[in-house]
Amino acid sequence: MKPEVEDALRRAAEFRRKVLRQLSSDDRRQLLEDLFVDFFVEQWRTLLKWAALTGQSSQVDTGYIAQHVASILLAEPGQGFKGKGLDLMDGSEVKSAAIISGVDRPRWNHNMGTLAQDAKCSTKSSHECGGFAP
Repeated sequence: MKPEVEDALRRAAEFRRKVLRQLSSDDRRQLLEDLFVDFFVEQWRTLLKWAALTGQSSQVDTGYIAQHVASILLAEPGQGFKGKGLDLMDGSEVKSAAIISGVDRPRWNHNMGTLAQDAKCSTKSSHECGGFAP
């Protein structure tokens, strides 16, 4: 890292430290309340709307948000609550990573066959097509 960039980052951190340390207890309490409302309450209210469509949990968590995405993309609802059980009602499990460099690797129930194979499988049970039926 260039020295001037490192210096700018250090100065910015020192400024933030100074601001944070000048906050009163009441200021900190109010900021934490605002943070929780912004991060969780508003997000939860939004997820409630989507849960009505997707049948997924309204919990604020990247995994549950990925399940909403999967339900919409695959036209397959969830079971409607958090915890152990089916991510999607067809038995599929949804995996997600919070960051691109996540430790987990994607795994697919789909064998990545051809469109013709997918069309054939759509008329069969998911068990007959290796766990995937579009």
